[in-house]
Amino acid sequence: MSMVRSFELRPDLQSWPLFTKNGTTYYLVGSIEVDRYLVVDEVRYPVVSRILDLLREGVPIQEIEARLRENDIQTNVEQFVELLCQAGLTKEDGKEETRAFYSHFRMLSWTLVSLPLTPLGRFLQRWARIFEYTFGISVIASLGMVVFLVLSNVAQAKSMLQAGLSARHSMNAHSLVLSYLSIWLFAIPLHELAHAWVSSRDGVFPRRLTLRLYLLVMPFLSIQLPGLYTLPLRRRLFTLAAGPLMNLLLGNMAWLVAWYADFGGTWKAFFLSFSTINYLLFLFNLSPFLPTDGYQIISQGLFKDIDVRSHAWASFRYWWRTKRRKPSFDQMIVVSIDFVFIALLTTAVVYAIHRSLYRWLAPDMPSLLILWLIDVLLAGFIGYRILNLLGIRNVQPHH
Repeated sequence: MSMVRSFELRPDLQSWPLFTKNGTTYYLVGSIEVDRYLVVDEVRYPVVSRILDLLREGVPIQEIEARLRENDIQTNVEQFVELLCQAGLTKEDGKEETRAFYSHFRMLSWTLVSLPLTPLGRFLQRWARIFEYTFGISVIASLGMVVFLVLSNVAQAKSMLQAGLSARHSMNAHSLVLSYLSIWLFAIPLHELAHAWVSSRDGVFPRRLTLRLYLLVMPFLSIQLPGLYTLPLRRRLFTLAAGPLMNLLLGNMAWLVAWYADFGGTWKAFFLSFSTINYLLFLFNLSPFLPTDGYQIISQGLFKDIDVRSHAWASFRYWWRTKRRKPSFDQMIVVSIDFVFIALLTTAVVYAIHRSLYRWLAPDMPSLLILWLIDVLLAGFIGYRILNLLGIRNVQPHH
């Protein structure tokens, strides 16, 4: 008996070349509308295309398998259709498929706010070419000026660096509030806007801006760009790099203002602080150990994989459940490093929470109980999500 219920392929289901790895071309099969995809290698791609064409024509699954067998092709079409359903590339029983795609990042995150950005698309596209050229020239010019000033006066550069790292101690309450607001209302949104502006030149428009808590405590602002993976690799990598480069540009501009401007100590401290924050955001977003732009650039540019970490966890999960097809050495290394990083990050977060709360809580038993409760909640959430990643618990639909 067939386990696949009645379904309908999404009308915008298409395919695109993704990248070439070890002489093999990989293709993306999916829907930009729902922003979900499958990756197919060049060996399976002709068969997948043939199956999709027959499904669109309304040919039953059993008949498709019979036609393929006539051409000496043995494949489980029902299993492939089930994979399409799981990926959200079908409308099942006339309803939208609700099973969500879980990446490593989403599995360990909690969504707080999600805002629609669709109306911005056409505006960004209209000015995309001008923005791209201006943005590129500005990044190169500002970086060149900063490097020149640093090399011309190393002592002053060191002094400004030290002042930037301790700038918040010399700001009054108003400038301190302004400094925090500049991060969430200026530095981070412009980072995401740079991604969207570059991608809009190729017809990939922003859909949603989402604020998540990674590991329940670390805020992450991310932008959804449906169709990003359909772009040529060079344009895809440039789109990913645009965000960190925006922070580098903002840091350079604030540094130059602090270097040349002649104003009071509070404002100088503000610009130095803003510059330091953007430089840290630039470095942070190039980190390969978090689900950042740097990780995506390394994953796609170096490993030729959309999400090498999630695929390593998936391979480990399959082996955990079936005890077959042991993960490769590289995948085991990725999972091990990721597990250690999560453990270290969790320990650092718990330590930071403890230090902050000790300032407000008295060293008595009720205070210790509060700290223990926070530890249990945080460890419980992370442990639950890791169990999901390992496949020990079944992932439930998430909206």
